[in-house]
Amino acid sequence: MRIHSPRGNVKRIKGNLEGALTDINKSIALDPKNAEAYCNLGLAQLSQGQDSQATLSFNRCYDLDGKLRPKFEKQAKGIKNKVNKG
Repeated sequence: MRIHSPRGNVKRIKGNLEGALTDINKSIALDPKNAEAYCNLGLAQLSQGQDSQATLSFNRCYDLDGKLRPKFEKQAKGIKNKVNKG
């Protein structure tokens, strides 16, 4: 069932943010304890400039698995820099 989150992340990287959100949200619905899916959701939300929602998603991810924090904080910083540059 965890295929939706990685597939969603690939869609995010390719610029298909709506498709990414659909896949990632499906992953969360199927497995609400999938920490990585919440982090991928946060990355997709950041890509859309939804910082507040992204913060909530990252917090949920880190509550479920704090070991993911370094990996996703680095990715989130890169996305924020890219979004801010326009």
